[in-house]
Amino acid sequence: MSHNIQEIENLPFDVVGKTGISGSPNEKGKIINHSLFIAYAPTRNPRVAISVMIPGGDSGTNHAALVASKILYNWDVLQKENKK
Repeated sequence: MSHNIQEIENLPFDVVGKTGISGSPNEKGKIINHSLFIAYAPTRNPRVAISVMIPGGDSGTNHAALVASKILYNWDVLQKENKK
């Protein structure tokens, strides 16, 4: 399992998500991979949905999942602050 997916699992709430890789040719015709992650949370009674794409992302490491984990973490912090 990718370390970046582990970051999603370490969040203090359940997340349903899917990683992916897509590709598109550059000017020279070489296929460039794009790292993808789409998710919603919390699993029960979802309140947030997110989609992240990192152009040129490494196919071995899902950088989009890492970015999504940071966004979801900060969303949770803001939710808690707004309840004070």
